[in-house]
Amino acid sequence: NSINTTYLTVDTTNQYLPFMTTQAQELPEIRSGSNFAFKFEATDPEDNFIGFALTAQSGVNFDASGVGFDTQKFDQSGLSIPPGLSIDAATGWMTGFIPLQAAVSETYTFEVYPYRLNDPAFAGATVTYTLTVLGDINNTITWTTASNLGAIDNGSVSEFSISAVSNAGKTLLYRLTDGSKLPQGLKLLPSGLISGRASFEYFSIDSGSTTIDGKATTFDDTYTFVVQAQDFAETVSDVKTFTIAINNYNILPYENLYITALPKMDERRLFQSIVNNTDIFPSELIYRPTDPWFGRAKNIRSLFLAGINPMLASRYIAAMGTNHFTKSIEFGTVKTARAVDKNFNVKYEVVYLDLTDTLTRNSDTPASSVDLTGSINPWYDVQGNGYSVVYPNGFNNMTQAVVDSIGYSHEGALPDWMTSPQENNKPLGFVNAVVLAYTVPGASKLMAYRVNTQGLVFNTIDFVVDRYQLDNHLSTNFNVSINSFISSVETTWDRITKEGVIRHSAAYAVSGIPFDNINGQTVNHVRSLGGLDGVTSFQDGDTLIFLQQEDYSPVSNPFIINNVNEGWNYPDGSVVPGFVEKDRGLSVVNYRAGVWRVTITTPDNLVIPTQSSDFGNDLVGFDTRQYDFSIDWDNPPAFPTQLVTLEFVEEVIPGEQVQINGGTTRGQSIVFYDPTLHVNRSVPEYIPVTYQTGVVQTFTKFDNNGTKFFNHRDTYSVPESNNKYLKFPKIGVFK
Repeated sequence: NSINTTYLTVDTTNQYLPFMTTQAQELPEIRSGSNFAFKFEATDPEDNFIGFALTAQSGVNFDASGVGFDTQKFDQSGLSIPPGLSIDAATGWMTGFIPLQAAVSETYTFEVYPYRLNDPAFAGATVTYTLTVLGDINNTITWTTASNLGAIDNGSVSEFSISAVSNAGKTLLYRLTDGSKLPQGLKLLPSGLISGRASFEYFSIDSGSTTIDGKATTFDDTYTFVVQAQDFAETVSDVKTFTIAINNYNILPYENLYITALPKMDERRLFQSIVNNTDIFPSELIYRPTDPWFGRAKNIRSLFLAGINPMLASRYIAAMGTNHFTKSIEFGTVKTARAVDKNFNVKYEVVYLDLTDTLTRNSDTPASSVDLTGSINPWYDVQGNGYSVVYPNGFNNMTQAVVDSIGYSHEGALPDWMTSPQENNKPLGFVNAVVLAYTVPGASKLMAYRVNTQGLVFNTIDFVVDRYQLDNHLSTNFNVSINSFISSVETTWDRITKEGVIRHSAAYAVSGIPFDNINGQTVNHVRSLGGLDGVTSFQDGDTLIFLQQEDYSPVSNPFIINNVNEGWNYPDGSVVPGFVEKDRGLSVVNYRAGVWRVTITTPDNLVIPTQSSDFGNDLVGFDTRQYDFSIDWDNPPAFPTQLVTLEFVEEVIPGEQVQINGGTTRGQSIVFYDPTLHVNRSVPEYIPVTYQTGVVQTFTKFDNNGTKFFNHRDTYSVPESNNKYLKFPKIGVFK
């Protein structure tokens, strides 16, 4: 025998409810600027008079109050009918005039239910309908880009773009719709170009050692996002869904080294006048002109080493102990090259200047070291050390010194124009060059001809190099000692958020400690002030915002606070721009309200203050040193060598919200950058968002944090904006 365990339902009344006889459906499309009429039908088994009504059109049910699950249906805030329409309760006719709309197409979803006119409590079940309203037939947008944009290797520079045309000839701007996300490191520009470098980080289980279905099943390899195209006056708009695939080719990140000329101001202006001359480089022939990674050259910059292993700055400094000192470089001739796609179609071309190594003639470069014993008397330094072995700073020697110490992660990570077959069917390979401009296919030779016929002599510009520029922005969160990305607060499973409202996130919200008491200070010093919102175990790669931007309490101890400019000072004495500077037009970014990233380094040349230069020795007050050290020089303390540097990530605009993931006072909360100036305040301030309640404190872990869901901590950046300088040791030709 078996027992039926299903529930037995019993009606509590002998009366039947009315029900809709018009089935759920998509109603016929209607053009905006037109009259609309449609009749809904229903019946009542007991022949009562029936009325018709729409369900609530605002968020009154699930998640509207932010307190979790309730007894109602899911939030109905997405339900609405087109403007101008209404339903006649007695007849079921939905009628009205639909005004002109900017969107090319807009779909509305709504629900209708019947009820007894003499007893509205007897209401039938709701039925869902959709109605699509088309825009003005004379004001439409046609997309010219396919939905599938293609694939990009992680760590590579994007060449994607999106375009559409207005049949009325209007200029269109592009933006991501709320909730849409591009791959980490990429950004959609208003011009439709997708700019930036794709992050090396991606979803992994056990750091990639665990695979599913023989790697047939992948995660976060395809990004789907929605783009809106709209004209300036917002009279026409349309949306389209696109996808980008990520080829997770590079298991580890790589870094690039550049050399950049730092000429005099008049020489810089000369260079800029050449590359910005539209008679030589016509704007319509420039490739991706609004993309900072392409377009025209911004300065005299050359790739020196590509695809090298991520490494600590101290390791680079050690590698530069030989063969690196101030070097003069000569410009060669103006040349052209091309980049092709997988089908050998030309994507773009470049006009470039090759660089001449003054120590290399006819491909003959000096050895990395030359023993001159017997040829010259030893050279003596100020300590009396004698030297007779020289280390020439030829390009090859400099390259070998770095590669021998650092090594390659991806030696082939060169620009496409260096790896693509040229007209002779051979690739160029790596070349030391300064790109003047990226051009559309077929235009580079014309521009090179114009440069040459102008008789421009680039060697009137001094190209003197005394440092590298290290592009390690995409390896900032990588721990080289364990060959793994730094763990961070990355999951958002346990938080109540409002999609499209929270634009930023940070690990900590700092108050009570000004900017210059964190930036440029030792780790131990920041810890002595209480850490970052009470957390002393902060790590390299953590992010923060400054919850307090003014009105610090005066503190007499200069070791704790510097009240000059409320502590918003860079080490060189310049002021960090904020709301006031932006409001006055002195800055385009409010850095003080922005998100900053913590970088922890161990410099080889940390300066220890001397006894004679400290405050109090001359009894006249503060001197130019930052701190007052009262030191027993017979028993000097051990000075910490780890320094904290804050790197700007992105601006927070008034009205935007920031999710704070850690800290003792604001951890697991959301703050709002209130645009209203409150009493006794000169700038906007952050205030807590009160709708977030019931946040759990024990967060979900997968695979003991081996499984990661990334929160877009690799942000978009333009070339050089996050580079680090590696100064050549001033040792001359001798070690």
